[in-house]
Amino acid sequence: MKVHEINGNIFIKKVLENIEFNRDTSIDILHELSIKISDDNLIAIAFDLSQTNCLEITLTDIIDMLSVGIENLYWVKLRPDVILAFGNLKGTKSQLLQINNSYQFATKIRTKHMCSIAISTVHERSCALNEACKEAISALSLQFFKGSASVIFPMLFKDEKSDIEEIEKSKHIIASLIARNELDLAREQLKYVSELFDKLLIKDIDYIYTFYTIIVRVIYAKSKKESSIFENDSISQSVRAFKYHSELYDYVINTLNELATEYSKTENTGYSFGLKKALEYIDENHIQYMTIKEIASYLDLEPDFISALFKTESEQSFTTHLISKRMESAEHLLKHTDMKIFEVAESVGYPNLSYFSKLFKKYIGVLPDRV
Repeated sequence: MKVHEINGNIFIKKVLENIEFNRDTSIDILHELSIKISDDNLIAIAFDLSQTNCLEITLTDIIDMLSVGIENLYWVKLRPDVILAFGNLKGTKSQLLQINNSYQFATKIRTKHMCSIAISTVHERSCALNEACKEAISALSLQFFKGSASVIFPMLFKDEKSDIEEIEKSKHIIASLIARNELDLAREQLKYVSELFDKLLIKDIDYIYTFYTIIVRVIYAKSKKESSIFENDSISQSVRAFKYHSELYDYVINTLNELATEYSKTENTGYSFGLKKALEYIDENHIQYMTIKEIASYLDLEPDFISALFKTESEQSFTTHLISKRMESAEHLLKHTDMKIFEVAESVGYPNLSYFSKLFKKYIGVLPDRV
């Protein structure tokens, strides 16, 4: 059987990225690309050959095995390690049998060459070619959960919209638990989220990388050791270096275990690195309007985490510490400058003189005019 190769750049432009590829335009586009596929049992298959044990695989091997189950076979190299093939699945029109047939011959390829294979659903119109190809390409991301050498169907994807809120809640819980040094509970909550990720098979892998990046930043921020990795993109780069979810989860747990070991060997005194950075920010900016969200954004951490650090380590809330710092600055200005009381009040962020005087008395112990 003759197998046809298509130029990758042209195929991407004309089919994959063409928003006008539809029933009306597909006939002309397919004719232009010399693609002759029928409306029956259209299927697309994507191959990820990036695993080290796929180095010996040859295109001939793939084509030979595909040709057993597919007619009108075409292939295109999208990237050096990603090949896309499509054509018409041979045999029955029964959907269950189609799925079984496509799975069977894909499994044979995977078993022989140990590469990941993603298969689209079966379509009954040639104008659905771009949809089938996108399904297969998108499904390759599932190997993040399923590991290398997988046979993947897009129907495995779940609708994660209703579950993201649950994951976001867990993120805040984990951050707060780490801030309070309740690391065993944080570990249990991380396991729960990991299992949730594996169950949902979320399409947006970037969201998962971001989630774990935030958690690892929280872990480093809770450490009492200063680390340059906290102040650049090293954490994100380390997290995104993992290709599979199981490996990434192990890395996060190991990082958390290192924190637990650190705290088991040191006295529970002194501030964490994250709180030190937050206090430095307040020292430099306390006369300006400030919220805990602003500090969290500056440090790229969770507001709940920063709040818990203040309460756990300084035994003060963020608001109490901020006001105290402002009153200390006000006292210094009243003692060492000729500024009027209302000028001092405004300079530390309190245009309401009565309110300023009330706070000053509470935090310093005397009214401003007695300083």
